[in-house]
Amino acid sequence: MSIEARAKILVQSLGVSLGELEKGSGISKQVWSNAFRGKQRMNSSHIEYLGATYPEYSYWLVTGDENAGLSPVNRDTYDYFIQKGEIYATAVSEYRYVQTILAFISDKSGIADLEQGGQASPLPSQRREWQEKALSDIGRRYSEAITYSPDGGKDCIDNFFRSLAMADLNEISTEYGSESREYLMCSRYFIELLIPGSTSNVF
Repeated sequence: MSIEARAKILVQSLGVSLGELEKGSGISKQVWSNAFRGKQRMNSSHIEYLGATYPEYSYWLVTGDENAGLSPVNRDTYDYFIQKGEIYATAVSEYRYVQTILAFISDKSGIADLEQGGQASPLPSQRREWQEKALSDIGRRYSEAITYSPDGGKDCIDNFFRSLAMADLNEISTEYGSESREYLMCSRYFIELLIPGSTSNVF
């Protein structure tokens, strides 16, 4: 694992935003983002800032040695968190897409445009953007997720994402009703989070 990957794990697991990194280090958010996405290497300024700000993790950050240096995460738990986060991000993006589609087809002017061939299906390209944003947002909540259950480990992660899924479904139910087509269509996107081990045909 590269030092850039470890730095990304460090800031995500501690819930540190790009804005906080920019403010504290004087290095722009874009430069930090490029480093985390593998578009450029971290330099001594990045490493010195992270080492000075989070000294308890500095040895692990530089060497990657989890035996001799304190690591901010249990790697298996973190990987499981990211796996669940990707499922959640997909569910959120599909939910938003369903909302958009249903709003579009219920709009008489939208139907007329379609019949006349003057308008394409709405916002299909935004599904990826919604998914990436949801995954980015959830990535900053790892430290919250691992304290969600006294049992620790993957139980924490399951409980955390189950609570998020239930909150989203409650919101949909409040807005549309628990027997509405919106609720029925969107609930299947969250089933894998509500019942760990289950599989939805949308993933």
